Amino acid sequence: MYIYQRSTPRINYDAYEEIFLWKDDNLPIYVMDNHRLALWCWEQEYAKGTYSKIRVIHIDRHWDGNACLNIPPNIKPVGNMSIDEYQDQQNSLGNFKLFLWDNYIDYFKQKHLNLEIKDFSSDNKSVRKWKTIIKYLDNLVVNPDEFLIINLDIDAFFTPNKNPLNKWLDKMSLVLWRVKKCLRQYQSKIVVTIAFSPTCCYGEKILNGLVREMKLIERDLDIDMNLWKCLAPFYK
Repeated sequence: MYIYQRSTPRINYDAYEEIFLWKDDNLPIYVMDNHRLALWCWEQEYAKGTYSKIRVIHIDRHWDGNACLNIPPNIKPVGNMSIDEYQDQQNSLGNFKLFLWDNYIDYFKQKHLNLEIKDFSSDNKSVRKWKTIIKYLDNLVVNPDEFLIINLDIDAFFTPNKNPLNKWLDKMSLVLWRVKKCLRQYQSKIVVTIAFSPTCCYGEKILNGLVREMKLIERDLDIDMNLWKCLAPFYK
């Protein structure tokens, strides 16, 4: 189901603008175009249980962090915000949105001191190889009092050419198969967030790659998003 779906075409490119947020009806899987919405999804699922530890597995083409936060005082907990409140929340200076694609993880870290992050972003060269990610997921053990977040950023705009995209999709499929296994095993204490970042995508080759990535995720996770129907009006 769509939690949020933009109703008007995008006029200008905005890295902090959303087109959609989708959630599976049966599984804790959220798919979005702007990764800044992931924090809201995490808090919705985290609030359903009581945990002493949170583990975030972050798989990305770059690290989504280290931006300025400027948190306003007495802010409502994200878990109590509607999606509209979250999207519109201003920073303490009142001159920009608070939750951005490059600070949502930092905000989560500040609010949850019982947090462990396993960073598999390409910026982290020590763990960037696919075999390291796959080995980690294969050996993953989640404790009974632990909440698991698997955070994937597809970043289609990084793979505009055919051959790199094919290689990327092949490796991502291996990861998604393991994510599906985690969903089956830890369904009551896991959330999976996936971002495509299509607002950064321009050109026919990149958009074709975006469609292929959507189909890959639908196939490997056994979900039916029908996202291209939602996104097509924004790329005419």
